[in-house]
Amino acid sequence: MARTAPLYSSYQLIQVMVDGVKNIHSVLRATLLTLFIVFLALLVRYFLLDRLGDRFIWSSFYPAVILAALFGGWYQGLLATLGSVFIVLSIFFVSPEAVGRKEAIRIEMLGTLVFLFNSVLVSWVADRFKKMSDKNKIALAELKEKNARWKGINENLPYSFIYQTSAD
Repeated sequence: MARTAPLYSSYQLIQVMVDGVKNIHSVLRATLLTLFIVFLALLVRYFLLDRLGDRFIWSSFYPAVILAALFGGWYQGLLATLGSVFIVLSIFFVSPEAVGRKEAIRIEMLGTLVFLFNSVLVSWVADRFKKMSDKNKIALAELKEKNARWKGINENLPYSFIYQTSAD
């Protein structure tokens, strides 16, 4: 027997389309926020930490990745990581002081690999934290709802069978 596709009403189809547009807008907003955070990290590195020169290139980009991952999750953390690597490789490694120093460039490439590893790890941990936090909020709301229901049942009984230790 052939399976047929479920029939949707026009309202359901419109609702699916609206939810998709909302989702696209939230992803676009998160992406723009991530790119803005990386741009701020570049400005901090270029103007405020300029005295460091070629040392500690990644110092302002770690917080950018952490913030992006905490606010946006896994994908935003990866976007901030790749954006940071692109900026550093295109701006800081092509500086006139860095050209011709092959040993320094090799060391900085090792720093780039360490940054990539740490940023991916931070993005993953932040994503897990965010998902667990969302699950905890849902569980707490369900618990409060069940507690309110049991309180209502308990208050309507002639003799209370639930011993309350604190006043909620």
